[in-house]
Amino acid sequence: MNVPSLLISTSIVVSEPGVTSLSETYGERFGRPCASRPATTPTPTVVVQRATTTPTTSQRRSDPVVTIAPTADCGLAVCSPENVISRLRACLALRVLVKRNCGTRCRFIHVYPPALEPKYTKYLPTLMYISIAPTHSACNRLAAAVRLGQSARAMCALQRYNIQTMTERNYSEKLRAVFLAAIMVTSVVGGTVAFTGAVSAGDAGPAGGVPGDGNVNYESNLVFQGQNNLAAFNAGDVSDGDTVVLRRVTAEDGTTIDSSQFVEEYTVEGVDGPGDEVIDIDTDDLEADDYFVVDQDGDVTTPTTAGTFEVTVQDLSAEFDDDEVLPGTFSDSTVTLDVSSGRSTFDLNVSADGDLSDQELFNIHAAAQINSLSGVSVNDNGEVVISGSGETFSSPYALFREEVTSADTGAANTGSGDDTPLSTLGVSVNNPDSSSGSTIEKFGHNGDVVTGSGDTVTVGGITLGFYAQDQDSDTADFDEKVLVRSGGFDADVSFVGQDEGSYDFDFEAADTEASATASVSVQERDADASFEDGTQAVGAGDIAEFNVTLSDNDETYVQIGGENSNFIEVLYLKADDSDEPMEVRFNTRLLGTTGNVQQSDVYDTTNVDTIESAIYSASAGTPSDITAAGSASLYEDDGTGLSASTTSAGSTAFEAYLDAAGIIDASSNGGETVADQLDRPLQPTDYQIAVAGYTGESYVFDADPGGEANNQLASQTLELTQPEIGDITIHTAPEESADDTSDVSALVDAATPREEVALDDRLVVQVEATGIYGALVADAPVSSSVTPGNNGGAGPQDVNFDILEDGASTSRLQNLVDSRENVDFEVAGETGTGNQAPLEVDLGASDSDTFLVLDNDGGQFFLVTDTSSDSAFANGDAPDEETEFEAFMEYDADDGDNRFEFANAGGSGSAGTASAPFSPRGSAYQNYPYLLQGETVSSTSALTLAPRTIEYDNLNEDEQVQVANAEGAEVSATTNVAPGTDTELRLRSTDASSSFQVGNDVNISEDGSISTTYDLSNQEVGDLFDANFRVEGSSVDTTEGVIVESVSMDDGEEMNETDDSEEDMDDGEEDMDDGEEMNETDDGESEDGTSEETPGFGAIVALVALIGAALLATRRQN
Repeated sequence: MNVPSLLISTSIVVSEPGVTSLSETYGERFGRPCASRPATTPTPTVVVQRATTTPTTSQRRSDPVVTIAPTADCGLAVCSPENVISRLRACLALRVLVKRNCGTRCRFIHVYPPALEPKYTKYLPTLMYISIAPTHSACNRLAAAVRLGQSARAMCALQRYNIQTMTERNYSEKLRAVFLAAIMVTSVVGGTVAFTGAVSAGDAGPAGGVPGDGNVNYESNLVFQGQNNLAAFNAGDVSDGDTVVLRRVTAEDGTTIDSSQFVEEYTVEGVDGPGDEVIDIDTDDLEADDYFVVDQDGDVTTPTTAGTFEVTVQDLSAEFDDDEVLPGTFSDSTVTLDVSSGRSTFDLNVSADGDLSDQELFNIHAAAQINSLSGVSVNDNGEVVISGSGETFSSPYALFREEVTSADTGAANTGSGDDTPLSTLGVSVNNPDSSSGSTIEKFGHNGDVVTGSGDTVTVGGITLGFYAQDQDSDTADFDEKVLVRSGGFDADVSFVGQDEGSYDFDFEAADTEASATASVSVQERDADASFEDGTQAVGAGDIAEFNVTLSDNDETYVQIGGENSNFIEVLYLKADDSDEPMEVRFNTRLLGTTGNVQQSDVYDTTNVDTIESAIYSASAGTPSDITAAGSASLYEDDGTGLSASTTSAGSTAFEAYLDAAGIIDASSNGGETVADQLDRPLQPTDYQIAVAGYTGESYVFDADPGGEANNQLASQTLELTQPEIGDITIHTAPEESADDTSDVSALVDAATPREEVALDDRLVVQVEATGIYGALVADAPVSSSVTPGNNGGAGPQDVNFDILEDGASTSRLQNLVDSRENVDFEVAGETGTGNQAPLEVDLGASDSDTFLVLDNDGGQFFLVTDTSSDSAFANGDAPDEETEFEAFMEYDADDGDNRFEFANAGGSGSAGTASAPFSPRGSAYQNYPYLLQGETVSSTSALTLAPRTIEYDNLNEDEQVQVANAEGAEVSATTNVAPGTDTELRLRSTDASSSFQVGNDVNISEDGSISTTYDLSNQEVGDLFDANFRVEGSSVDTTEGVIVESVSMDDGEEMNETDDSEEDMDDGEEDMDDGEEMNETDDGESEDGTSEETPGFGAIVALVALIGAALLATRRQN
């Protein structure tokens, strides 16, 4: 294995934390081919200083990682892995050329970690650091080189150094320190890697900050369009007043520039004396490309790309996430502003076409950030409130001004001598003046960059400052723009307190040509709402819903009920998509009960981002209990605001509202709370559902008229009807598992009303019933888990609104039957055998055996049973013979002596005690909740389960199927198999003049009849065959058949010679069109009682038919 040679020739000056300073010049070849390498480890000829801190193992072994800190110097570390030998072939070829005058901008250091000592130190330094100032384009070039090296899986990482950068005060030194650096990265399979370079602050070699043969030093090797770039020349190369030329590279070959294009001439200017000659290159009009400077005498040359600088265009975009905001409240006026650029840090000027002052722009950018801090907030008037002291500032700008003009450093004087350190609030202010009464220090702009040292405030990652007088620009005057020193940001801004109107914002980088615009409209909303339906009728105890669409708003309040219904619920709703309707479904069996019931048990929503219930979500003691949109308070009583303290017993403002509306007695004597609204579930009556507007209103709801919205935007009437049980209808459906479909329409289309259902088909029991779907959705607890008069275990067991669309396990219906709701349902055989209970459909079976399809809106449900499954039945297996069943359903309020009441209703418990929905007050109150005591409603329907059968229409006395020897010979029959089932009727000869086998798929009509035709014209009368009826590929019935004579009609059709003696004729005979007669025969018996029947016809009818046929033939011959 060949080991690449590493040639080091450099002078090192080390000055890093943790590394001992040393100056050592050496030139040694590290590593040599394995064949010539001594078997023993040679003694290193160069001692490399060890660092006290080394990269982690993950840094040494990981893939290349590049991270450049924008405000810190960058450094490149090339790390050898521990297994150096195996990785050298895939390592990078790295050449670093460091020019003179590097100064503190560049340090080149070799270190190695103790973990590698001394095994691999003879081959190469473990780490090579090059540290470069962040403003220098070498950082970008280093980063690019490392990224290129990823394919070679080089072990590289970019490290950060905290190195003091130059300031404007040592500007001339800065020019001398400018350099150009480049690295070339190549993936190495095997061969030689060479390192050459030099670094020393006092080296008298060729000038130039960029590796190459040129003698021009650029302030930056990468500049953004619009920035100025200084080019400095070596002493003696050019003189003050000389002319040099800026050229654009148009073609290059590797590192060689093949061609270039003239751009502009510049005159050289001296700064402090010889050696300080410079030109200031204006890049405003330069395209994105590489450029270099030469003079006409050839003293300043750039033979390679290493002596160029790059101009790139800064990208900048700005966008509000919503182009409309509301000025009325802080929350409504807040919108997200995203200002993005590929450049990490830069100064940004923000203006609004003169429509906003610098202070207004400051408030817009600072308000939302201040409000997000702990201990400070911005109210709906745009004022800043300090929570701890309670002091208030008229605006974020007023807070900033107080801070920087106070005598305190780092603390704002919040008035009355109460100083609040802004640093504790998360606000950072620089340059606070040392004496009170000072003004805010502001910034300048020299046309290229921001100048001066002004006061700034940093909050939420945004740093803001102001421009001094007369620091105008083409876009905005000094007092119509604000300076954002933190560059791009993605943060909330607030227009609270701003005038209505449309604002066009301009965003401009302060030192480049980059700019962007974004617009936002600040307008008061014209809120409105509408319901899809004006009235909805739902059975009490079922699932009700409303669909409301908002206009020019995304949040609202909805009240359900009022004084007339003696029940009130208030909802806060915020739409997910305000352009689409919000759908809210609620369980009327649970609504209003608070024992073991949560908001999510009662409500199910679509396109609702937030829902809050005054009954279930209210926080005791808060001013509004649920979200107070905008600045509105929720409840009043004829102009008097209602709060939790309004009543003695009430713990929420909502309870004070109920008390004022006369729903509960929350006085000290009554002591009732929201838990006391109901004694039993919501009863049949009308409930108004009203949408309330809140903008421009002091209060949303007024209890004085009985609980109404002050600004009602829309209303709908919910009519809870008396639960009832209607018809029970029996259907049959083709063979499938019980849960084959949960769609009501699909099931109805597949089912056929029929009292007799063939075994193996699906039995579908349709029950028209209301008043149970809320209990089914909630999954009512069985009676054994509920003790009357006790809330324990009496809440919903498994709330699932999805069963309304997806269908449900019949166990939910079984649980309802077994609960204390007094609902009964069964599909059971009429009699049992001996002491055995009757066979019945098992409601506890799996979904594939028995399944519920629910139609809450239609007030009906469907019990589907797979009759082929033994598991679908209880007290025995599926019947194998004809069995009579009865479907039965009942609501019973004649069980207890009193009408149903909740466990803690009325005088049964202390006021304010929550009631669980499924526990009666006691055994005497256990009745169906929606009927008066002593009432019952029920319905029944009979059905039969029987084996699959077929009965043919044209049988002779020998029970043979008679089929004519004709082209369109018809076979008809009746079956109990469900319509829609795949069925086939086959005819196969058994004793015939010529064998045959034919078969047809047949369709079963709703009444069970089937009919199909065959071509049997080649068969002889008397041929025998078997008729085989097949269902879903299996044989159900085989019946013998016989071929009979066909009769031709006058129109050329043929007619089976079959007996039709059962058909009644009005006059005993029927005239044919051609004058022929078909006489009605007797019942087919002779006078002596014996049968004289001829297959298909009686003897006389057959004779007449033959004579008619002969006459017809004769007529046709004539």
